[in-house]
Amino acid sequence: MKKIYNLIFICLILFIGCNKKPIENQSLESIESINNFTETEILTDEATKETEVADESSITEIVPLKAIENIELYETVELVMEQETELLKTDDFTISILAKELQSGKDSDSYKCELYVTDSQGDKSFLDDCQIRCIGQIDNPIVCYDVLDKENPLVCADINNNKITDYLFILNGSNSDVLIGFEKKNEKYVSILNNPVQTDGGPEVDIFAENIIFNYGKNHDEIIIDSSPYNWRSHLSFDINSYKYILMNESPYTLQEYFPKESLDVKQIGTHEIAVSDQRIYLKEKDSYYKICFLGDPETYGDLFINNNIGLQGIKILDIDESSFVVHLAFNHYHNNQFYLIFHKNGELYINKTEEIQDCKPGIFCDDGEILDMQSAVKENGGVTITYNVLEHYRDSDEDKLLDTRTTYIKSENLD
Repeated sequence: MKKIYNLIFICLILFIGCNKKPIENQSLESIESINNFTETEILTDEATKETEVADESSITEIVPLKAIENIELYETVELVMEQETELLKTDDFTISILAKELQSGKDSDSYKCELYVTDSQGDKSFLDDCQIRCIGQIDNPIVCYDVLDKENPLVCADINNNKITDYLFILNGSNSDVLIGFEKKNEKYVSILNNPVQTDGGPEVDIFAENIIFNYGKNHDEIIIDSSPYNWRSHLSFDINSYKYILMNESPYTLQEYFPKESLDVKQIGTHEIAVSDQRIYLKEKDSYYKICFLGDPETYGDLFINNNIGLQGIKILDIDESSFVVHLAFNHYHNNQFYLIFHKNGELYINKTEEIQDCKPGIFCDDGEILDMQSAVKENGGVTITYNVLEHYRDSDEDKLLDTRTTYIKSENLD
């Protein structure tokens, strides 16, 4: 019996020893390895959770504009009053137009028309109203447009981010080209977009869309249209209630990134880089270029536009604080200078300019033999007050004579 007790005691000692021995004999590296494994496992779990949350809240990647294949586009069409005429045909639908009535205009008459979309089953939906310059045998009013597609008259993408394919085309109307968009909702084609992208004004001053940005804004359902030769920006937002794009009253003044192809002269001015070509001026930040002034903007419209050269005379920049600064541009053979306020906020760049106008030309006027010299820029009253000197300046003179000191103001609701 005693032997049995001894055997039990020995087994108990061995059991305790076996449980203690791995830890006692483990190296420090082994212990750290275990600790690290546990920590890695916890971090991996957290990362997985964060990824799952991000996947739930992330917005589906927007598909870029894509040309529609197998399109039948008639080179010329015959428009007759109260008679429907096909303009474009695809495998899924046909776009047609119906001339309704003659409308008298100040400069010329036009015809009020209606656009329709008929699906492959023969179901027809009213698309939108439009205006055509004339009827009879005419060139097809659906045209290719550089900003959408140079060679294809119809493109598609999910521009309002609702996971429904939208179709886009340009209609050559009576007073302007019109960007029209539609989609198939609840088995019926509906119009979601009708906005001009060009306004006639003669061959030298036609306004055209130089840049169209779809899927803009935090919900990826806004559109920005930048036009030339004037610095004209249209900002449209998709209204879910009316199920259409509506023009917003206020432009966001958000600086947009461009991808310049022309040769640029990069100037280092203080802590900022300005890139200049014959026709454009950009703010360069790292490897990105943002529009400040393009040939034909109101600030440079006039002789500069006719001579096809922006004629930049000088650039001066004053920093207001770490997030904002003012750019002063002066031009050769042009009497109006311009001041731009540029600032960062919430991860975006914003721009605004002075609202002063002289002889129908925006900007700060200075006479022959005068130059403007920016002295200071101070935040106040929801914007920036800029103080500048008016100097008498001649090339043969060694010194400029002070004629006057003035101020101008740039407002900005976005600037704190």
